[in-house]
Amino acid sequence: KVIDDGGAVCLASPRIDVCLELYKRLQKDFACDIALLHGESEPYFRTPLVVATTHQLLKFYHAFDLLIVDEVDAFPYIDNTILYYAVKNSVKEDGLK
Repeated sequence: KVIDDGGAVCLASPRIDVCLELYKRLQKDFACDIALLHGESEPYFRTPLVVATTHQLLKFYHAFDLLIVDEVDAFPYIDNTILYYAVKNSVKEDGLK
């Protein structure tokens, strides 16, 4: 619904392997462009759906209408205040997380 309404969605994980798997699965289910962001990825271009490591969220400020973080109990996300900050600030003020 968020994408259909023109919004931006991000699915983030602290682990690159999880992001790669999610990206492959989402490409099969969504007709829109999907960006994959991690430390060795191609430069970012605006897409309605982003799959990213939690570290990549540091590059975004109030960018997403919906943010879903997978593997919140995984290293390096757990107990990492910088990544908590990245999650908080990457979502729009009226966005969902």
